[in-house]
Amino acid sequence: QRCLKGETFSADVELGGRVWSNYYVPGRNSDNDVIGMTGVSVDITERKKIEEQIRRLSHAVEHSSATIVITDTTGKIEYGNPKFTQLTGYSIEEVIGKNPRILKSGKTPPEVYKELWKTITSGKEWRGEFCNRKKNGELYWEFVSISSVKNDKGIITNFVAVKEDITEKKKLEGALLQSEKLNSLGTITAGVAHEFNNILA
Repeated sequence: QRCLKGETFSADVELGGRVWSNYYVPGRNSDNDVIGMTGVSVDITERKKIEEQIRRLSHAVEHSSATIVITDTTGKIEYGNPKFTQLTGYSIEEVIGKNPRILKSGKTPPEVYKELWKTITSGKEWRGEFCNRKKNGELYWEFVSISSVKNDKGIITNFVAVKEDITEKKKLEGALLQSEKLNSLGTITAGVAHEFNNILA
């Protein structure tokens, strides 16, 4: 009815388990009176499925407890999820177009970065740990997994890094190691004292 009143009209309709995109244009005679309409219907079922998958993926990434960063093939940041900005203290506007090296603390050997770049540019996945620096200067540890994204021709278009903050885990490991060292030192000291007493005896 809207079309017959002279309006161009479009709508998506689900019919028979498929989704159709319908576009209607009023048909007019030489006096510009509406005398009918022309309609085109396109099956967009697969497109709708892809859009829904993208929507779900986007929601998962945005609400992930892991830090997720996407760069181009030169390493420049194109996207960082909310967890990234929360953890690092940088706003997304501050890091877009920048290299992740802005987070470098200087405590990771250069050889690690060389091996990382060699691995991901060959299309393989790299996993490892970094000691990075937040915007406020605070150090933190991350476990990182970086993979390549390829187009339908197999050409790398982006890199995706999924990172877990393991700072507290590192602190606990350090405390445990220190405790073990102290226990070992205590055992050695007790042993030495015992032997010394034997000698004196």
